[in-house]
Amino acid sequence: MEKSVIFSLIIALMLMLSLSLFILLPISIKQINSPSEINHYENNQKLIVRGLVIKQTQSTIKLDNNLYLYCSSCPSLTNKTIEALAVVSSYYNNKSLEVLQIKEIKKIIYQI
Repeated sequence: MEKSVIFSLIIALMLMLSLSLFILLPISIKQINSPSEINHYENNQKLIVRGLVIKQTQSTIKLDNNLYLYCSSCPSLTNKTIEALAVVSSYYNNKSLEVLQIKEIKKIIYQI
């Protein structure tokens, strides 16, 4: 009986330690602000992108910071400030950003 209690206690402590490491060491997602920064990241790495949409086609979004995002089902966001979670991908050795999630950032203006 004592061996099973000690074994259970050891397992419980190991699980608590692994859970606390998971909570304390989150995977950080980097933010980029220019096209040259894309080359510093590997394929399938997630990045945060923010900017004003200055041009949008059926599958491409161009931001004011010259970043291009590829999004096959994005709503119309022209002239809106957005934040997107994107993944780095590569086509013919050219890195690009494919949108996973996108949302409009509402600017709050306070009047005094």
